[in-house]
Amino acid sequence: MTDDMGMHHRERDQLPFAAEVRAYLADCAEFPDLDRRYHPTADGAVKLIAHRGADQADQIRAAFEAITTGPGGPVLPDPPTDNRPSSS
Repeated sequence: MTDDMGMHHRERDQLPFAAEVRAYLADCAEFPDLDRRYHPTADGAVKLIAHRGADQADQIRAAFEAITTGPGGPVLPDPPTDNRPSSS
C-alpha cells in the first residue's frame, strides 16, 4: 500500500530518524502536559532528537512529515482541554 506521496509504509519506516520520530510521537502521547503548540511538531522533534547539523534536522522533519501524513499515519494526540466551568 502506498500513501499520497507514493511511498510504501515500509519505506517510511526506513527513512533516517524514522524510529526516533516514532519514539518522539509515543512520548508526546504519553505526557499530556507538554505544550501542544510545540509537541508533537516537526520542529519539536528536531529539538528533542539528537542530531548534527541542518541536513540531519531536515531528515528529522522529513521523517516526521512522512510518518504523520497520509494513510496509516498515527493519530496525533489532541491538545488537552480545560473542562472547568466558566467563571462568567
